[in-house]
Amino acid sequence: YGAPDVPVRLFMHGPPILAFAAGALLPHGSKYVPFDPSLIPPPDHSHQNSDPTLIAIIDGDDVGAGTEKHLLSRDLDKAVRYSSYVTDSIGHLIVELDKIPNVELLSQGGDSAIFAFAPKYAKVFESTLENLRNQKNFRVSCGYGKDSREAFLALRLAKSSGKNITIGYGH
Repeated sequence: YGAPDVPVRLFMHGPPILAFAAGALLPHGSKYVPFDPSLIPPPDHSHQNSDPTLIAIIDGDDVGAGTEKHLLSRDLDKAVRYSSYVTDSIGHLIVELDKIPNVELLSQGGDSAIFAFAPKYAKVFESTLENLRNQKNFRVSCGYGKDSREAFLALRLAKSSGKNITIGYGH
């Protein structure tokens, strides 16, 4: 994140030396904002039932960059083939993950999908996804957590930790 018109925001709860090191790397004009736990909203339990559910988000890695590379080099045929490869690969992943008992596909679009499952199926979901990554040689990151926010944060962490991995928020 970060561009001349988009400020960089870093939220951390850690030792001051880490904040100092991060400050040395952030753009000029960045400001220190102390962590205040009172600003975190209380969890919303209004939609929870007796059977807890995890939400998982999968997202293709560097898909946009791959498409842009071909388009900018004026190679429309390669861009179209790459797009078909991505569509086929993500489609295969989605179909196979949806076949896992007690895993529900909630949404899919582009190079992303959202799933729901009980916590006891997390390891099966993770290992199946890892096997599918290896079979298709398609790079995809995944994050999961007890709600959409946790899943999204875990996905961002997976993307910023080298990509092509699965991270469970709080797991």
